[in-house]
Amino acid sequence: MTTQIKILLGLLLAAAIGFGITLFTGGPDPLIPETGTEGSPAIDDDGPTDDLKGEGKKPGDHADDREPVRVRAEGGTASGSTYEQGVRGILTDEYNQPIEGAQVFLMPGMGLQSLKMFKLHQEGVRFAPLAETVTKSGGAFRLGIKEHREGKQYEVKILHDDFCDRSLPNIIPQPLDWWDLGNVKMKSGVTVFGRVTTDTGVPVPNAIVTAKDGSGTLNITPAPGREDGKFARTNAAGDYEIKNLDSVQIFALSVTANDFAKEEKNQLQLSAGKRYQLDFQLTPGKDIGGTVVDPQGKVIKGAKVTVAALSQKSQQTEITTTDQDGYFVAHGLKVGVYTVMVEAEGYLTADEKPIPAGQTDLTITLERTGIVIVTVLDKNGDPQHDFHCNLKAAFDGENNYGNPLHSIPVKGAKDGSVTITGVKPMAYVAEVFAKAHAKNFSDRFTITAGQVDAPRVTVKLNEGGVIHGFVKDSTGKPIKGVKIKTMPNGLVENPFTLMFQVPYTITKVTQTSSINGEFRFTQLYSGNYQLKFDHPSFCSEIVKGIEVQSGETSTVGDIYITRGCEVSGIARVDGKAHGQVRINVSSVNDEKNPVQFSCEAVSDNEGKFLLSKRLPPGKYQVMAAQNVQANPLIMMVQFNKSKKVFHIARGRESHALDVQIQSIK
Repeated sequence: MTTQIKILLGLLLAAAIGFGITLFTGGPDPLIPETGTEGSPAIDDDGPTDDLKGEGKKPGDHADDREPVRVRAEGGTASGSTYEQGVRGILTDEYNQPIEGAQVFLMPGMGLQSLKMFKLHQEGVRFAPLAETVTKSGGAFRLGIKEHREGKQYEVKILHDDFCDRSLPNIIPQPLDWWDLGNVKMKSGVTVFGRVTTDTGVPVPNAIVTAKDGSGTLNITPAPGREDGKFARTNAAGDYEIKNLDSVQIFALSVTANDFAKEEKNQLQLSAGKRYQLDFQLTPGKDIGGTVVDPQGKVIKGAKVTVAALSQKSQQTEITTTDQDGYFVAHGLKVGVYTVMVEAEGYLTADEKPIPAGQTDLTITLERTGIVIVTVLDKNGDPQHDFHCNLKAAFDGENNYGNPLHSIPVKGAKDGSVTITGVKPMAYVAEVFAKAHAKNFSDRFTITAGQVDAPRVTVKLNEGGVIHGFVKDSTGKPIKGVKIKTMPNGLVENPFTLMFQVPYTITKVTQTSSINGEFRFTQLYSGNYQLKFDHPSFCSEIVKGIEVQSGETSTVGDIYITRGCEVSGIARVDGKAHGQVRINVSSVNDEKNPVQFSCEAVSDNEGKFLLSKRLPPGKYQVMAAQNVQANPLIMMVQFNKSKKVFHIARGRESHALDVQIQSIK
């Protein structure tokens, strides 16, 4: 099993334990807003993530002088303590004395958007704190959240020079409520110290010693200043000291210094004592360098170069970039052979191996990526001047396509054409959106390596199809404000279909019903649809098997939704009302009750909770667990032990659910 697969499985497990239900959906199609009834816009349901903000980690950040990067991601710098919801707590030491001067950060959590955040992390994005503060003399802190989002998770990171770093994940504040962490105890850790010398015993001053997590766990949202772990620089005698490393963690320590090979010590389990000595002996380092050019011999500046050891005994990897002259050099390599991978925008990736350490005269040629010319015609066959074009991967035997690999907004195209460069070799379709038209696709086309002539494809737009109907309650009264969204027919929404973004070709839009319950979706791509109806005072409803054809109206008539039952209650731990308890309710399916249903809630500081959905009549199972920080195994045990079944009778509008769990020490 590869490291990347392990990481992905870890993310899935974390998300599943966190709630197992509320995960992210993909980014939006660039749909042009339609006008629904009463002028309410029909919008794409999969909105962008506005709090995954940060900055990209530029290739080569580690290239110069091996100083660990301490880039501060831009974002929320205020505490937000005046907001109506958030996270609060008090920092104390092991003797219950308040801690002053600690940095406390509110970071995005992994539950809602695990795979999206993993992908962004792989692309070099540094996630910004959403809020931050510094504890005062009483040790208290408040980190506010401007706008509550159902099920969204957060993580609190705490830094202080005199204590071990602390991370508190799986935080899900409720609206108008402050998630109370209580007394957060900080502990002193182990001091790692030692001397860095040459292999002949000569001290090495100005070397960088870095201590970071060595367990293999990927830290996607590190606190500012901890992107590469804790570090220290050796003095003139070669001595270093890194304080307050957590003795329960596994660490990896590394040393880098100019003109020396990087030295690493992995899988270090520090003793619980106060000081741990670890000396390093450095050997002379070798370089690998060269020039990156295009097929015509023109140098390529700013290319990312990754030099990685081929030997299984060494995990050494160095990253750098080419300079203005197209030259790169990776310093501090041990004797051995390496692979050199070069990436640059607009070029295909090159992978050269085996390259011995010490070779500095490489010439690596990057082939240019392909070009495609897309011409868009409107429904009258004339050039369409303003549109949005996506290139999506096309797969043999599949009618659906991948997520956009290129997304290009076009304005003022005189002949309706756009030239898209930087296209990697594979099969594609062009997907086009434009106002007053349904989206449409081109025929499939293929980009090949070294292609001379750019393929030309045409997309002709049309008016699309229409879905029209009315939504009413069980008495026939129209319902205003029902959220209605289009979905691929037969799609069952669950954590995994949401997480893996099941491919689709239909037009995904959302609108709300008008005062007379009417809804009308226009400009829909031809295909087989289902509609989902949601309203906070009614049960969700799905209508399947709606065929849409361009130029035709599919009338679904009156859609009736039932009021259902509002479920609320009190969560108790060891008999006492308790906040931060996770409650999960799911249907118990049998022949008499085939409905698949699940929803969740988190209790507030008074132990109160309200399920996020109303329940239709049927048989249900409830289970609950305390939000035990960073201990999912305890949560799993509590979920299992707290299971119980309850029934919702037809016509019942409210149900009080008493949730009891026992703490596990």
